[in-house]
Amino acid sequence: MRSGSVLAKKQQSVRTYDAVTCGVCAGCPAGCGVKAFMNGAAPVDFFGDEDHPLNKGSLCPKGMMVYHTHRHRDRLLVPEMRDSLRAPWKRVSWDEALDAIAGRLATLGDEAALSLPGSMYAPLDHIAGAEWFASIHPGTYPPAAFVPAQLGERGALAAMFGVPASALCMNTQRDWANSRVILIVGGDPAAESPVSFGPLEDARDRGSTLLYLGACGGMTALRSTRALQVRPGTEGVALGALLHVMLREGKEHSAFLIENTEGMAALRAAVYNLTPAVAASACGVAEEQIEAFARLLTCRSPLQVRPATSLDDAALSLCGAMVAILGCVGVPGGGLNMPAVSPFRGSGALAPENLEQLLDAGQCQAVIGYGDWGARLSGGKGVHKALKACALVVHVGCFDDATRALAHISLPAAHWSEYASLRDVSDSRALQWSRSLREPAGESWTPLAIWTALAARVAPSARPPWSNVPAATEQERLAGYLLASNPLTKGIVLDALSADGMQSSGGVQWPCTQTDEAVLERDRFIRANIRGCNILFKAHSQWLDSGFRFPTAKGRIRLDAVHVPHSPSASLNERTVWLVLSGQAMHAVDHPAVVLREDLPLASIHPETALRLHLQAGDRLVLRTESGTIKAVARVAWSARPDTVCMEPEFARQLLPVGMTATVVVQVDKAES
Repeated sequence: MRSGSVLAKKQQSVRTYDAVTCGVCAGCPAGCGVKAFMNGAAPVDFFGDEDHPLNKGSLCPKGMMVYHTHRHRDRLLVPEMRDSLRAPWKRVSWDEALDAIAGRLATLGDEAALSLPGSMYAPLDHIAGAEWFASIHPGTYPPAAFVPAQLGERGALAAMFGVPASALCMNTQRDWANSRVILIVGGDPAAESPVSFGPLEDARDRGSTLLYLGACGGMTALRSTRALQVRPGTEGVALGALLHVMLREGKEHSAFLIENTEGMAALRAAVYNLTPAVAASACGVAEEQIEAFARLLTCRSPLQVRPATSLDDAALSLCGAMVAILGCVGVPGGGLNMPAVSPFRGSGALAPENLEQLLDAGQCQAVIGYGDWGARLSGGKGVHKALKACALVVHVGCFDDATRALAHISLPAAHWSEYASLRDVSDSRALQWSRSLREPAGESWTPLAIWTALAARVAPSARPPWSNVPAATEQERLAGYLLASNPLTKGIVLDALSADGMQSSGGVQWPCTQTDEAVLERDRFIRANIRGCNILFKAHSQWLDSGFRFPTAKGRIRLDAVHVPHSPSASLNERTVWLVLSGQAMHAVDHPAVVLREDLPLASIHPETALRLHLQAGDRLVLRTESGTIKAVARVAWSARPDTVCMEPEFARQLLPVGMTATVVVQVDKAES
């Protein structure tokens, strides 16, 4: 029986406040409830919301940073322009800034290529507004054009299951305690998304086997039952060898394969030569480790696989094949669960493009982007030179950052906590409506308002498709339109996300096709209950309005769509190491860069590797690849994997060739003092 003292326990600010407002944190895809203590119009404290069923009052460091972002010295508060990249910024009105953008676009003409790069994790109103603007302005690459190929409709997972990886979360967190074996592939979710990692630890503590396969020897590897640490970029090779062992030992679920899959013969042939001995040489691990790891994966059922979004198409498809051949799709606790999924993003209707390649080929004359996208461009000095040569670069964001240094016009965007919006990117397939925690700072506008005002100047007669939706605000009209027009969410109405005037709710899970299916999760004491809406592919069910269980052409999982990677041919010499990304750049999309980085980036190196390279902690380094050169400071740490240098993505990607997302061989030298 719950005691009154537990229910009454609340976090209170020690500062003077006169109101408390609740919303949903957008710092990462966890979707935690957050509450702001306000003194008039000024926030004095931000805490986790105890009544929210996901975080129950906890808040990770990304959420705690919200207080500092509102008071940060680099916060952008007014529109500004300059005549050239060397000229000083001049304060202008919104009308002057928007008219200048429209004028330059008109001068460039319809033949000029305008790029609207958008992160998968940028605010939804920016993505929707930019997509609509692209539809009314010729020659524009919309945000969907820059979705990584493996996450869109052209990826292998979309071919296998009929659902793109950006929307593929077969089981939500309420069901994970039913997994008997959980495999995490790539990344370091314990450090990147600690709240979302909590249910995985809960499952481990209840007897599930938690396994990690990847290059990072961070917190996830330390908290797992067993870890198989491989060289960066060889996760797919290791997965192929694990499948080889499973099939060799007859661990496949024959009845499930016969009833629900096609192309099994092609999969067998693809992994036939990828033996543990072959993989061991490429991955830098012992053959016996791969054999033992494969047996841990099949010792109990069901199996859940949680891959990182940074994995390539081959590795992701092998993750999907693993749960399919073991018959773990559509059952409680089994399946493939991608992080940061959304029903509204990553359609990939257009062929995926690469902004670096467009710039390098001279096919991009103007860029309008949200946040610090320029800091994540790879390709070296040539790409940045091409960006500087663009006729128009517009920075839309909250903070002064590396991208703004390359821009001609700066538009201040409201922070996610300063306006009400739909939170769609989630680790648990939950849609939530977040209230505004405070008024927009200075003269900042919401990204949607920016796109609407710019569209009115470029195409005055154009009207957004959500303009006729009955609602009080533009944000609500957009949310209502998106919910009603998407078959995965058409059973959800916006009022259902804030039923009974509740200050806080856990939202509604999708797919939801009928209004009576829209059930708010609002009980903070629920523990790992199983509900039908938790499982994306339910056994013997049909997919939405089709007659198939899987929305593929034949209603079956296509195992012939699996890609098997080639083993890397690069080898280590005296001065080289492998580069591994230690985090995910999506967490930095709406935070001031100066808070997240130091004067020089840290390069974490294993002590044995430091000895081989004659390095000590604190040494200044020069890291070189064919794509670029950066300086760093050595950090000697046992958590780093031998023969690697571990860096944050915002710096490491300056060394990656165009199109690479995970690994490259780096030359390391001491910098001259």
